[in-house]
Amino acid sequence: WLDAARYADTSGYQGDPERTMWPWRDWVVNAMNDNMPFDQFTVEQLAGDLLPDARSEQILATAFNRNHMHNSEGGRISEETRVENVFDRTETTATVWLGLTMQCARCHDHKFDPLSNEEYFRFFDFFNQTTESGKGDRGAAAPPSMQYGPDKVPVMIMDTSAERRTTNILLKGIYNSVTDKTVTAAVPQAISPALPTAADQPLNRSDLAQWIV
Repeated sequence: WLDAARYADTSGYQGDPERTMWPWRDWVVNAMNDNMPFDQFTVEQLAGDLLPDARSEQILATAFNRNHMHNSEGGRISEETRVENVFDRTETTATVWLGLTMQCARCHDHKFDPLSNEEYFRFFDFFNQTTESGKGDRGAAAPPSMQYGPDKVPVMIMDTSAERRTTNILLKGIYNSVTDKTVTAAVPQAISPALPTAADQPLNRSDLAQWIV
């Protein structure tokens, strides 16, 4: 599971600095040892922070979404980093839980692919609603993060921004090639009927997790 979830103790890219994601690894080990039901294992990792009265361990579980590489190089473009991280969450979730490779639909439609470019960005929208900025110092836990345990270990986690972020389709998947086409969260129509949505409340990661299980 750690391989599928792209777990690593370093951030990747040029300097590959160390980071503290091992508390999430320990969460996985404890979940396995406790025979945690797979439905619960799924919900807590995708949306533990959205559970009612979420415990610190359930919030820690959402570090699954932050196992992506993180670019802390001084000359990086923060928005490019943020968007790449959302791409990573989108594609990893599709592969791990849906058995799909969505990467090709990031750029454009394909004649024989049941997943459209628009559907890719609708799925992307589930993971785009955080306070993450793409910023963060070298080797630090890029926000959002939590101080976990008695030693207050910094761990990257998920949260939900107070103001909903607009998701635009990006031309050819390029972070600054923003089109006028906006989308809201939805699941691919090829594998399930659409999830019902309230007119005033778009779908979120909790809805996605419940749909998966």
